[in-house]
Formats: sequence, structure tokens, C-alpha cells
Amino acid sequence: MPNPNKTANNASNQTGSTERIESNQHHQHFKIFKPYGFLSQFLPESRKKKHLLGELSNFPDKTMAIGRLDHDSEGLLLLTTNGMMSYKVRDKGI
Repeated sequence: MPNPNKTANNASNQTGSTERIESNQHHQHFKIFKPYGFLSQFLPESRKKKHLLGELSNFPDKTMAIGRLDHDSEGLLLLTTNGMMSYKVRDKGI
């Protein structure tokens, strides 16, 4: 059943697309298409000059990927500003 509170904020560019799939008072959740050649992270590592997810859209502070895709892969990736949600999704007990 569709969520009546669901908000969609679509943004796309030449390298990927982003859709905000849920928002509440405290956290936001996104689904994105991670293009080839991007790292599944937002903070750069000092030694690496790679493209990061934060370059695809203007994400809020503390946005993190739920899981990861390798630099040389592409596909659906879920993002959240809720660290506990990320933990629950990745938990081996599920």
C-alpha cells in the first residue's frame, strides 16, 4: 500500500538520479542510482581523488549509504540520515 506521507523530490543529472523517498521531523531517506566510478561514501579519503555520492545531489548533513557498491559497479543504493536505520537494515539478524 502506498505511503500517504511519502514525498518525492526528484533530481537528476548526467551521472545519476536521486529520489527522496521518505521524510519526517528527524530523518530523511533516499534511493539513488550510483553510477560507475563513484565511491559509496560522502567523506573523501585524503589519498584518493575519487568521485563521491555527495557530488550527485545536495544531500543533508550526516547522510550515509545503507550498504555499499564498489567503485567499478553501478546500481540502486539506499541512503539515510538515520544511523540506527542503517544498522537495522544491515544487521545479520534480519
